[in-house]
Amino acid sequence: MSAEEIAALTPVPNARDELPIGKPQPSAEAAQPRDERVQIAPVRAPLPSPPVQAARPKPQPEPQPETLEAAAERERRYREIFGLDEPRPRRRWRR
Repeated sequence: MSAEEIAALTPVPNARDELPIGKPQPSAEAAQPRDERVQIAPVRAPLPSPPVQAARPKPQPEPQPETLEAAAERERRYREIFGLDEPRPRRRWRR
């Protein structure tokens, strides 16, 4: 577009310019609210629900102590998953 074409375009009004500043005032021609009587019915309370019986939890068997073999296998899998080297034996102190 050339400068003349751009200058010939009408500016776009801001959205802020189009909004009313204050609350609209009712005019004398506006319809006044009618004095109609509205009958309101009270809402009944819901019926009580029957009591719920709590289910008793099943007794859990006591956990068995971990065997030495199971503990060693668990440690081996842990080291394999996390890529840890096998622990080296401690060096003896030299004099």
